[in-house]
Amino acid sequence: MKKHKNLSLSFIALSVIFAMSICLVSCSKSNDDLAADSSAAENGPTIVKSIDAIDDTDGAKDLQISSITLFDDGSVLLQTKDDLKKNEAEKIYPFEESGKVKDIYLVEFGEEGYRTVVAIMENGTISAMSSKSLIEDHIAVVRDNLLGRDDIEKVENTTDEYGYHLVTAYAKDGSDYSLDFSLNF
Repeated sequence: MKKHKNLSLSFIALSVIFAMSICLVSCSKSNDDLAADSSAAENGPTIVKSIDAIDDTDGAKDLQISSITLFDDGSVLLQTKDDLKKNEAEKIYPFEESGKVKDIYLVEFGEEGYRTVVAIMENGTISAMSSKSLIEDHIAVVRDNLLGRDDIEKVENTTDEYGYHLVTAYAKDGSDYSLDFSLNF
């Protein structure tokens, strides 16, 4: 019986050692994965595009935005100031409910110095912030799917021969669409 008891204890001890070694191997892999995840979380998303000195322009109306930052996770951060900061927050993510942003633009339209933030979303649609709400009411209002299209690749700001600022969206097939009237909300 004593021999049988020692054999059972030896078997249990070996089983525990074997189980612990398997746990240690799997835990070490998990710790590596956790370290990588922790490192990524500490660094946060990577900046893809940044627009600074937004209100340092002559003749344009003040948007009360210090900077606009597009991150690789599709989020857009606006650093606000003055009344926009009081009404909203110091940092706002205006396109958070719209989806992921592929590219971001600060555009001027019309002749009276109105500007706004326009985003091309990952699904090819266009979302924009209301310049009227930013300038006059100091709140962030976003309108989605401005042109009703899902094939937009780029936005360009130009000026015509009369000095009007124009905003044009370009589709994948090369077609162009005016955004000027769509931005006037």
